[in-house]
Amino acid sequence: MKHKIQIDRVYLFDPAAWGIVRAKIGGMPSDSVIQAAITKAVKKYEMLNCSITQDESGECYYSPNKQWSAPDITFVSQKLTEETIFHEQKSRLFNFQHDKLIRFVVNTEPSGLYLTIIQHHLTGDGESILLLLQDIMKFMQEDLKPDSEDTEPEQQVPIKLYTSEYLKQFITPAPDYNKILKEINDEWSSLHSIYRFEDYHILCQKHAANKEIGIKTAKITDYAYTAFCRKCKANNVTVNSALTTMIVKHLRTIENLAMAVSIRTKDFPGMGNYVSAISGNYTYNQNDSFWNNARQISKTVSKKLENRMALSLPLFYKGLCHTGIQDAPKFGVTNDCIRKFSELTGPGTGGYPVFISNLGNSRIAADYGKYSIQELSVISPPLTGLFGNICIISIRNCMTLNMVYQKNEIDYPELFDSIIRQINQLI
Repeated sequence: MKHKIQIDRVYLFDPAAWGIVRAKIGGMPSDSVIQAAITKAVKKYEMLNCSITQDESGECYYSPNKQWSAPDITFVSQKLTEETIFHEQKSRLFNFQHDKLIRFVVNTEPSGLYLTIIQHHLTGDGESILLLLQDIMKFMQEDLKPDSEDTEPEQQVPIKLYTSEYLKQFITPAPDYNKILKEINDEWSSLHSIYRFEDYHILCQKHAANKEIGIKTAKITDYAYTAFCRKCKANNVTVNSALTTMIVKHLRTIENLAMAVSIRTKDFPGMGNYVSAISGNYTYNQNDSFWNNARQISKTVSKKLENRMALSLPLFYKGLCHTGIQDAPKFGVTNDCIRKFSELTGPGTGGYPVFISNLGNSRIAADYGKYSIQELSVISPPLTGLFGNICIISIRNCMTLNMVYQKNEIDYPELFDSIIRQINQLI
C-alpha cells in the first residue's frame, strides 16, 4: 500500500535533508555479526523497505518494495571523522528512483570500531534513527548469522505518518484557517508549478558545489561534563537552557532562535517524523548574571512546552497545503503565496539563524551484553531555512556537539567556539 507524502514533503526536495548517527562500538563484533544485526533491524521497519515514487500530478509516495533487497553496508579499514563523513555525504546525492533511503558504513581504526548510519530525513527524525541503532545493538547481542532465519523480524512495523486529520484532535486552528488555506492553494494552483526528481537532481548538484557549508564538532567529557551538569542542576536550569543562554550571550540578541521538540505519541512507535519546533526572540541582560539569564530563558522555554501537541499546528497546516508550496522554497521561489505559507507554518521567509536539536541523555541503553556503545554523535545538516544547526547528544558522561552551518551574517565557527569556552569557564 502506498502512503502519500504530505506533512513530510517539506523534506522531500531539500538537498540537505539527511542526518548522520555515528557510534563507537565496544566489544569488537565481527563483520558478519554487524551485517546480520543491521539486516534484521532494517527488515523490521516498512519505512526502510520502500522507494519514493511520483505520479504525473506531482504527488509523491512511500511505495513499499515488492522484493526485499539487502541493506547498503560498506566495510572500510580507514580512519573517518564526522567532518570527512559529512563532506563525503554532502557531495553524494540521494537518487530516489534508484538509491536506498538509508546506508551504513562500518570502519575499523586504531581507536576502535565505528558504525555510521546515514539516512534521508524522510525515513524519520533523530529519535527514530536512535531507535534503529538500539535495534541493531540488541540484534548484535544475539550474535546472529547472516542469511539465517534468525534475521527475520517477528513482525514488521508498518509505515505510520502524521496526518492533518490525526493532529486536529490536539490543536485549535485559527477560526478562518479554511479561508486562508483556500486562498493560498488557489493562488498556487494558478501557477501550475510541479517539481520533479530531475529538478531536484540539478538542485543537489548546486548544493554539493557550495563551499560555504561547514561543520564544527566538540566533545565535553568526564569531569567537565559532570561538573557542567552539576552546575546546571544547582542553578535550576536544564543543560539545554544553559547552552541556549550561551548562544544568546555571545550574540547579545537573536530573533527566531529555534529548538526541535518531539511530539511523538504512543500511537506512533516506529520510524517517522514526529517533531515540531518552538522559537523565540532573546536578548542577554548584560547587567545580570549568567545563571539569572539562563533561568529566565528556561522559564520562557518551559512555558512554550506546556502543551507539546499544540506545537503540531504548523504540521496540521502543511498537510492541507498544495504539495508544490512545500517544494518551492527549496528551489529559491519567493512570492506572495510562499510568504503567506511560510508565515502560517514557520518563521516566515527569513528562516532560523540558529536551530538546536538536543537529544539530551541518550534514551537508548549503552550496554548490550558483550557489546556496547562507547561514544555517540549525531549530525543534523541545515535544511533550507536553517543556517546554523546545532545537534547535541550525551552518553557515558560525554556530551557531543556538532554544528553544521551555511553562510549568514553570523560567524558560526566563532559562535561554536564561544559555546565551548563558556562551558569550560563555568566549571
